[in-house]
Amino acid sequence: MRIAPIVLLASCVYTSQDTDGQWTALTEPCVPLGETRVLLRSPQSVVFSVAGATLLYSEGVDISQRSLVTDEDRVVIRSDHVTLFGSVDNDLVYFESDGDREHPVPIDVVVDHGARSSSRYERISPHPGHIAAGLAFAPHGTYWWTIPPDSQPIEEWRWDPETDAVTPFPTDRRSIVRSDDASLFYFDSLNRPTVRSQTTGELHFVQAAGPVDITPFPLGIDGDELFYVDDDATSAVLVARSFGGDQRVLTRDVSAAGALGGAFIYFVASQTTDLEQIARDGSSARTVFAGGFNSRVFDVTTDACNVYWQHLTMDGAAIYGRSLDVL
Repeated sequence: MRIAPIVLLASCVYTSQDTDGQWTALTEPCVPLGETRVLLRSPQSVVFSVAGATLLYSEGVDISQRSLVTDEDRVVIRSDHVTLFGSVDNDLVYFESDGDREHPVPIDVVVDHGARSSSRYERISPHPGHIAAGLAFAPHGTYWWTIPPDSQPIEEWRWDPETDAVTPFPTDRRSIVRSDDASLFYFDSLNRPTVRSQTTGELHFVQAAGPVDITPFPLGIDGDELFYVDDDATSAVLVARSFGGDQRVLTRDVSAAGALGGAFIYFVASQTTDLEQIARDGSSARTVFAGGFNSRVFDVTTDACNVYWQHLTMDGAAIYGRSLDVL
């Protein structure tokens, strides 16, 4: 169920206006997209995130912004090498590396307020020069993981945007991290589904360990309800469970790609390249997007309005979006 790394190669947009350090508001309300819509086409896969009514994306060097209302493009960050980025309020946060394209090494986690040459451009890594191992955004903090050059244990940190404090935040995570308003949800090194408070780090819930060689994939958390992809004896299954209840299998033959969005869970079927939608109780299953032969659907994410995904074929990649409430 592990997701293959995304290869970042060719530039994805050639006509973007260069507005380095100036981006339109990242805190505007999201915009319902309606029926399935292509948001961006690229010769290669890209890294992207959604902020307000805009799409932020990168081919690995710069960060560009596309309006989901007007389709206008702008280059908002120019850098030697940018990886793993997102937004907090109206700021961009990202790993920035040195200029060696053959062996890039992250030199810092950066909080950019839109003025790279001023004091509003902050490097917040306590130990720059480490290798990027993860970056996660949640309502009450930004979390990142780095590997020291001497291959010592991964370092784990939290930045509080309200106080500007950077503090250690041990998680022992093995999977990606999902969040709701209050908590983080992930699988630890023993493959236990783990829920922690974003602000205190308090551990709320740990289940018995699963198989050590297969890490389940978290899709979302909503209060005390968890949604994730796990393995049973025959296939990968989509699971829902509450803190105090038994797990419920919602459907089978799923892959490790998906997200929780409103009343639905979105996932990629393991036997096809289709994006599927299913209600939280396991009913109303339907195909949202048919990927087609020799292609891949991945990077499934949601906000309050839409579900987004990336589709890679032999001809290139495209980012799609669709309203959560379109049936």
